[in-house]
Amino acid sequence: MKQELLEWIKSIVFAAVFVFVLQLFVVPTTIYHTSMVPTLQPKDMVVIQKTKNVENGDIIVFKSDMTFGESGVNELPFYRRFFVNENTRKKLIKRVIAGPGDKIVIEGADVYVNDELLDEPYINDSGYDTIFFEEIPEGYYFVMGDNRRFSMDSRNPDIGLIEEERIVGKTTYRIFPLDKIGKIDEF
Repeated sequence: MKQELLEWIKSIVFAAVFVFVLQLFVVPTTIYHTSMVPTLQPKDMVVIQKTKNVENGDIIVFKSDMTFGESGVNELPFYRRFFVNENTRKKLIKRVIAGPGDKIVIEGADVYVNDELLDEPYINDSGYDTIFFEEIPEGYYFVMGDNRRFSMDSRNPDIGLIEEERIVGKTTYRIFPLDKIGKIDEF
């Protein structure tokens, strides 16, 4: 009996250490909103690879200045409420459109980075205001959701350019729903 108990303790300790080490490099998260439709749907679960090394086109997760508020906390699944309060900063998921040194111009539905029209088959809708950045400063990124009409992103002054320090990581793999497990579709 003592040997069996010792084996159980070793297994539990090993599992806890494995999960802790795994959390240093990757973190699972759930998509709650529609800003990345059609690429990511609400309730999709993805894995975030912790890194600050991102490129144009990458889908990233970053800490915003927005907080949950009471109604936001109440909308979360019960198990998430243990880790979030009204002052917790929201993490948003968006696509990197332009990075440090890039020039970006948005005219209607057309997005130009360094004077080249982006081919964006992943976007869900079109039609925006004209936006122009002569050059994205060093250490900053311009991000947008794929569901442009319903995305709070760098076009909104409340979000603005994303500082590199605020980036949690990037995601390339979906782990739920089961019929969509694997690399997130790249168009």
